[in-house]
Amino acid sequence: FISYSEHDRPFVTDLVNELENKVNMPYKICIHDRDFQVGTLIAENISFSINNSNITIFVVSEHFITSEWCTFEFQTAYRTMLREESTKILVIKRGEVDNEKLDENLRAYIRTKYYI
Repeated sequence: FISYSEHDRPFVTDLVNELENKVNMPYKICIHDRDFQVGTLIAENISFSINNSNITIFVVSEHFITSEWCTFEFQTAYRTMLREESTKILVIKRGEVDNEKLDENLRAYIRTKYYI
């Protein structure tokens, strides 16, 4: 599952195309506008996608940190990771991001883990 702000769609589209079209080892990426079940609540789609993904990727940008849905997605993955210790989170910081504006759990995660 990949979480991102709509403002970062061109970057994410290129990333998804690159990952899904790898010749030797293609990945299956879940993105909301293509893979969420129509008629299901957004929060349920998010939880299902995170719980059924090997890795949840967060494209963190200035736009990401102002999005309530992006924050919800991170909180869902973070709580799942703490509870099950099986959810893996990959953070890609895109552009300059003011760490002081980050959600406190995301800020702590970035401070203690590796990110791209």
